[in-house]
Amino acid sequence: METSRGVRFESHTGDPEKDLAYERERRRVVDEDGVPTEVADYLDYFAQMIEKKDVPEIHNLYEQHFPDLTERFYRERMWPDEQTVESIVGSDNRLFIILYKELYYRQVYARNQRGPSLSHRFESFMNYQDLFSEILSSKEPVSLSLPNVWLWDIIDEFVYQFKCFLA
Repeated sequence: METSRGVRFESHTGDPEKDLAYERERRRVVDEDGVPTEVADYLDYFAQMIEKKDVPEIHNLYEQHFPDLTERFYRERMWPDEQTVESIVGSDNRLFIILYKELYYRQVYARNQRGPSLSHRFESFMNYQDLFSEILSSKEPVSLSLPNVWLWDIIDEFVYQFKCFLA
């Protein structure tokens, strides 16, 4: 899988020794924003697949690679913020940025035992508002194809957050 930056985004080989050596090397390579190269490549490739509407590959990136990268690079810290991601994928893809933020805030909810801060709750809810506004207020049908599991997760999380705000 090649990114627009000319870098290959690769899965594991299946050989534990090669995979371990590969992971150690990739962790050392970090760009100027503090984002590991593998993560920057992933984000770039993910944005391309959203644009191409490659649902099977989006499903793989959403279900397999995002949790894997979270475990390897973001177990103790947050994923990059919106501005950092925009510097990687470009600011012209508003829909991808909104979808990325949906994943980002879901990680915020999942990692905090006491729950996210009020500002994170508000920003997360407003991101769902942005997503639905982008889809519903467009004069033309929005060119977006997502895996059913992600669509379900988006609706489920939105309803959960809405109920929490009502309480």
